[in-house]
Amino acid sequence: MRTKNPLTVPRIVSVAIAYVDENGMEALTLRALGDELGVHHTAMYRHFRNKDDLIDAMYDHVVAEAASQSSLAGKAPRAQIEEISRSFRRVLHTHPVLVQTIIHSRGSSSSIAVERLVIEALRAMGCAEDRIAVHYQLIETFVFGSAAFDFAGAPAHLEMRRERHLSSGELPMIQVAKSNAHIDKLNEESFELGLRLILDSAATN
Repeated sequence: MRTKNPLTVPRIVSVAIAYVDENGMEALTLRALGDELGVHHTAMYRHFRNKDDLIDAMYDHVVAEAASQSSLAGKAPRAQIEEISRSFRRVLHTHPVLVQTIIHSRGSSSSIAVERLVIEALRAMGCAEDRIAVHYQLIETFVFGSAAFDFAGAPAHLEMRRERHLSSGELPMIQVAKSNAHIDKLNEESFELGLRLILDSAATN
């Protein structure tokens, strides 16, 4: 039975995210999404020219959700970057498959606004003008790359990493692989250390 609910962009994007959370990005097509929404797949083309347009909209949703979780008012430039980075990590922890939207997205007005905010914060931290691009890309790659590595394969991601550490036979890795909770703690400690090192570099280069 076809739905009578209005077919809006926010509704399509919300259903698309729920769909990829359950089925993976590879399964997402406009035809499959139409079936999920209870409409003919051609109705998708009233809002999106193709799957790439849909992925851009999904990425925009990631950015908007991360921004809504960020409280930047009154914070120092470094703290602003830390807050934004952690907000993106929280969103991608909830929706790990959406890391792929970032990889494939061509960007959006929302993502450009975040990029400019981070660049201005780097500048305010004293990062040299000819090193801003390097440090921005380093932050972007680290935040999204660590999310992809830490959360891919959820909900089995912690057990998968634990098994890899145990199979190494190395005592330091075995010690942190006592439980999935230990792995989760290690992931977060590693993220915080990596972010701190990047921002330390930005402040002195």
